[in-house]
Amino acid sequence: MDYIDKQLIEQLSEWRRILHQQPELSNQEWETAKRVKKWLSEMGVEIVEYPDIPGFVGIVSGLIDEEIAIRADMDALPILDEKVCGYTSKNTGVMHACGHDGHVAILLGVAKVLCDIQRQGLLQKTVRLIFQHSEEQVPGGARAMIQAGALGKAKRIFGAHLWASLEVGTVAMKPGVIMAAADRFIIHIQGKGGHGSMPHQTIDAILVASHIIQGLQTIVSRNIDPLESAVISVGTMQAGTNFNIIADKAKITGTVRTFQPEVREMIQERMHLMIQSICQAHGATCEISYMEGYPPVVNDSKLATEIEQEFHQVLLSEQIIAMKPVMGGEDFSYFLNEIPGVYFFIGAGNQSTGIVYPQHHPKFDIDEHSLTIGVKAFLAILHLECRKMG
Repeated sequence: MDYIDKQLIEQLSEWRRILHQQPELSNQEWETAKRVKKWLSEMGVEIVEYPDIPGFVGIVSGLIDEEIAIRADMDALPILDEKVCGYTSKNTGVMHACGHDGHVAILLGVAKVLCDIQRQGLLQKTVRLIFQHSEEQVPGGARAMIQAGALGKAKRIFGAHLWASLEVGTVAMKPGVIMAAADRFIIHIQGKGGHGSMPHQTIDAILVASHIIQGLQTIVSRNIDPLESAVISVGTMQAGTNFNIIADKAKITGTVRTFQPEVREMIQERMHLMIQSICQAHGATCEISYMEGYPPVVNDSKLATEIEQEFHQVLLSEQIIAMKPVMGGEDFSYFLNEIPGVYFFIGAGNQSTGIVYPQHHPKFDIDEHSLTIGVKAFLAILHLECRKMG
């Protein structure tokens, strides 16, 4: 029986657009959660809430005592929505610029279908629908939800991300590592300021910072095996107050992305040694803060292979793409550190209609046909899991 009818397709779009117009930042998703709980309750989904966090779980009970989990994130970003459309954000300076509104809509669609199956007495396993807060802001909401007991007795967990760089109608995945560890660093440099005409009396913090920025780029090019992958990117450099004053202070911030734990550790070591040595050579001092973010997202290889085969039952071969790992980070990795699971990508871009802007762009949007593909993909996964009795 085909549970994805015209009415559900229209409902997916409506849910997504309501959420898009009312975005909330990480750890502030209380109204979003309230709205989603109302929709779920109207379907008959059991709601489990947790103290002090917006994240919650919806439960659709099956016939046997075995559980599967699916997760969607709910938070938006501090970005001004510059789209011209009928569902632009009404919360100025806050925007669903990463597709989380679509993730929630997809999980709502899955919930609706599961409730229909449950009423017919055909739902074998219990499904935990995890609506997670604060994916965008480290330390993320996943760990808090795990500690609160959101996974319950789930033996496997699944999640997906709408992806603007993939054309709508496609899904993409791979066994093993699929997203990177995402770390952050802050470097404070202390020099000695003075007049621009007398540099010999100063320790130029901008000059020191420039050597550090260039030096950091050599860590990947000259210390990492070319067959491995890593990124060190400097995002900001702040220093100086006037054209004729040599700055006494500078601040550098940036990010490190890696897949392998040993590469992650080595980069930290090399960064500290290089920064301290450059500062010492110029007579400056420094403070280095290195903050480890989310671990890499690592799919269970056996599950990923099984799911890819299952996707071939509901999608055309050309719709299923072998994904290369991406350097973005995701706190879904914490769930995968607890139980086996798979994270995959759903194409949401459409060149022909101008939906071409990347994640975190002020004009980001999705082709809403991707919501239907997302529901179809998760239902295929659940169908596969429910065939694994016991």
